[in-house]
Amino acid sequence: MRNLFTLIAAILVSIGAHSQAGFEGTIDFQIGVSGEDIEQMKKNFPTNLTLKIKENKMFGKNTGGELSKMFSGFIFDGDENSIYLLSPALQTAMKVQSTQASSESAPKVEVTKTTETTTIAGHSCTKYILKESEGRKGTIEIWATEDFNVEKPKDLGNLTGNMFMQGIDGFPLKVVTSQEGTEIKMEVREVRKETIDPSNFILPSGYRVQPLDFSLLSTMLPGLGN
Repeated sequence: MRNLFTLIAAILVSIGAHSQAGFEGTIDFQIGVSGEDIEQMKKNFPTNLTLKIKENKMFGKNTGGELSKMFSGFIFDGDENSIYLLSPALQTAMKVQSTQASSESAPKVEVTKTTETTTIAGHSCTKYILKESEGRKGTIEIWATEDFNVEKPKDLGNLTGNMFMQGIDGFPLKVVTSQEGTEIKMEVREVRKETIDPSNFILPSGYRVQPLDFSLLSTMLPGLGN
């Protein structure tokens, strides 16, 4: 199950790395988990994700689940092309920064743009299907809207890069990940254009900054498996 957890973390941070040129406001996602023998995973996973966006900066806050007690969200800084994963339990901001090596080591992902469309939270979306060309089995469906003017990020470390967003036009309003008999769905419930206070993008007082160590995230949560 840890492989799936890593995959979801990568997608979440990749979404967060899409700075919104020209969009200012709040986007609320709802997160759901389904499948067999996943009670512990349901207990761990957050149920909601809120994004606050202003120019090329974004603050993400997840709520619900044991994960939120340790990993509360992230701050993306487009000026320095870095993401800080916020851990209130550790009083730490784990930094993921642009690296050229990440694009070379990231998994290859095949992206297929379909002709299917739907409306999510009042925005027209097109469906994309993503599959890793090597290794693990599983699929990702992304419904993306071009209503937002999206600036693509550069690579952000070997956990994320922007490997799940290459070849996708627009901002993801729905992501469905299927792997190992488990499905995780993230879908936007509301998009609000509003003024965002710049203080949202300041690291919490007293947090120390250190490079990302994913093992701290996975080992502190029971039931993720291998």
